[in-house]
Amino acid sequence: TYWTSERIDEYAKEQGKIYDWARESKSGRFVKDPNEVLAIDGPLKLYSIVTSLFVAVAFSRSTTNFVLVNVLGNSGELQETLTVPALVIIFANVGS
Repeated sequence: TYWTSERIDEYAKEQGKIYDWARESKSGRFVKDPNEVLAIDGPLKLYSIVTSLFVAVAFSRSTTNFVLVNVLGNSGELQETLTVPALVIIFANVGS
């Protein structure tokens, strides 16, 4: 891999193309597609919120235990019971 004058010229051309692309990108030439939006509406949004709260309750270690023991008077069996359905929900989301 010796540097010859031809290889140096090729390298300079490649670097010039890279700099041109970066300049065009910074100027805003490559704009995202307006139809590419993360839109979570209605039932999917509700499902996402409920699922995330359910998984948080099933796997948390501090706040949930406080609520379960002091508010509901439960000694923690409810949290252990919720762990299996939470795992099922997580794997169902990953699988879909």
